[in-house]
Amino acid sequence: CYFKLRDWKNVLKYTNLFENKFTNETLLIQVKILKAKALLGMGKPQEALDVLRKLQSHPQKLDENIRAEITALTGRCYVAEGNLEESRKFVNRNINEADLQLKNPWTAGISALLIPGMGHIYDGRPRDAWTAFFYTGILSAITWEAVENENMWLAGLFGTAAATFYSGNIFSAINMAFKHNRRNEIKWLNNYFYQDYGNNCLEGIGVLAPVRLLITFEGVYKLF
Repeated sequence: CYFKLRDWKNVLKYTNLFENKFTNETLLIQVKILKAKALLGMGKPQEALDVLRKLQSHPQKLDENIRAEITALTGRCYVAEGNLEESRKFVNRNINEADLQLKNPWTAGISALLIPGMGHIYDGRPRDAWTAFFYTGILSAITWEAVENENMWLAGLFGTAAATFYSGNIFSAINMAFKHNRRNEIKWLNNYFYQDYGNNCLEGIGVLAPVRLLITFEGVYKLF
């Protein structure tokens, strides 16, 4: 019930209570999975991984669905850690065939090289594109005007600023492409791992049912 309410602290409280009091192997495995999910929900993927590693080395033969859920949950933990390379090892399909809508960093960089801001447009960042184009353009125009007036000191000052914005525009466009790809891959991996094995150890409890059950269970529990 607490899991359905996303009350992670109480999930840990009762999973630990179960582990200390009961020895039913089948239920214990499911409770440990809940514990790992709660730790992941609390932003503690490393601790969740520790629980899952112990489960994977469990002496009892695990059910196929349970093992698949542990595998998917392990992949999610690595995604939460930002370790995408490790998380890919738990994907049972060719991720290169997935439609991740990736951006080509080379295309972004070359576009920005040809026209300042064009790489950001390719990356889907029109506001950044306008900023890069405007500042690079205005500084370049001032530099040209200073050269025309033979004011070399001013030309050097604004020329350096223009070159800095120009090179920064190229680097930023490439960096934005990499960030776009990483965000899309994280989203795809999370959806992949969650789609089939999100909450297998729960039997489809409704949204309001946990609240009603929790009130009843807590009342009975306090009697003892």
